[in-house]
Amino acid sequence: WTGTLEHVLATIPHRVYWKARTSVDLECHKRFADALSMLPQDIIGKSDDALPWNRDEIEALQAIDRRVLDDGQAILNSEEVRLHSDGTESIGLTSKVPLRNAHGDVIGVLGISQDITDRKALEADREQLLCQTERLLAETERLLAGAEKRADRDPLTDLLNHRAFHKRLNGEEYRTGSVGRGFAVAMLDLDNFKFFND
Repeated sequence: WTGTLEHVLATIPHRVYWKARTSVDLECHKRFADALSMLPQDIIGKSDDALPWNRDEIEALQAIDRRVLDDGQAILNSEEVRLHSDGTESIGLTSKVPLRNAHGDVIGVLGISQDITDRKALEADREQLLCQTERLLAETERLLAGAEKRADRDPLTDLLNHRAFHKRLNGEEYRTGSVGRGFAVAMLDLDNFKFFND
């Protein structure tokens, strides 16, 4: 069974570790050590304070550990941000479950974490692209509506023009024809309209 477990731990893309109630690491998987640029033997027996975390990271990690230890309930899929010494950040999707002894007492925490930095970056890029696309579509619709309005109206008087009349006429013909009704068009002739038009 031990060999099978070692094989599973060696092949999964997750970082696995477990620690005592005192926040001292009891064991860790090589991927967990690699993420800290350390060897597993340099981590085992050390507390969170002795590992290359900054103060905010330690407090956030220990707050989650305390909840698991106090409540005896797993916390699944929490995102943990780590700031590296070179100024870059990585994001881990972490689940923590209580470790229990034979009597059912919680004696520690088992953590399983996966680096999702690249996935989060892709999601952010996709979200940004989606926002840009929505802005472009809204702007295109606005410009199209403006162009259509300008095409249907006289630029001087802002009255509907001949093109708009024919669009409306065709629309009414279709609308009334689809329900089996007729329609009428009233023609008016205004005396001396040319004078006002000029």
